[in-house]
Amino acid sequence: MADQLVEKRALLEGQMFVAIADIELKKGKEDEFKKWFVQSNHILAGQDGFIARKLLKSPRGSHRILVIMESKEAFARMHTTPEHAKLHMEALAFMTRPPKISAYDSVS
Repeated sequence: MADQLVEKRALLEGQMFVAIADIELKKGKEDEFKKWFVQSNHILAGQDGFIARKLLKSPRGSHRILVIMESKEAFARMHTTPEHAKLHMEALAFMTRPPKISAYDSVS
């Protein structure tokens, strides 16, 4: 419940940094990846500045990961942690290529 309040507060106040990773999953790996993704969210939720992380799927079947952090600096710090390094290597095993990342600062 507290996590949801933090997420809602950040979204309403507009203080955030958003990263979107376009990913391509290996054939037949989607269900396994979804389970791994939920587990990995529990680990990343403990990172300073973490707000939310969602797996998105388009009607055409492509996938994106949406990461919402309090700041660009918090996002950068998360990428230096051993937890993130381990999770990143695990995630790559599900993908046909490394993610293509776009990043955005909230302006309104």
